Amino acid sequence: MRSFRENDYFNPPPPGGAQPPPPAPAPEAAPNQGGNRKAGGGRGSAPSTRSSMSGRSRKTCFTILLVALVIVILFLLLAVAFTVTVFLHVIGVLTLIPQLLPYEC
Repeated sequence: MRSFRENDYFNPPPPGGAQPPPPAPAPEAAPNQGGNRKAGGGRGSAPSTRSSMSGRSRKTCFTILLVALVIVILFLLLAVAFTVTVFLHVIGVLTLIPQLLPYEC
């Protein structure tokens, strides 16, 4: 019976029936060359990405979030106004308004 590797459609066996070379051995782990570094978390450790974010990028991020929030609120208000207008048309309230005006439109 053939092995899966010999029947693999995307990795056909090499021509001539030669066996593929065995996989290379995994490299050995490098020794720890960190020296006398402290573990993170103390006052002397490097700042995290969150605390190292500059004030300018924070302001930019806040501005983008604020603009997105305003756009979402305006879209929701527009949807509510459209829904109320359609509802009033359906129940016939808007057809009564011209009758209440003292002049004809």
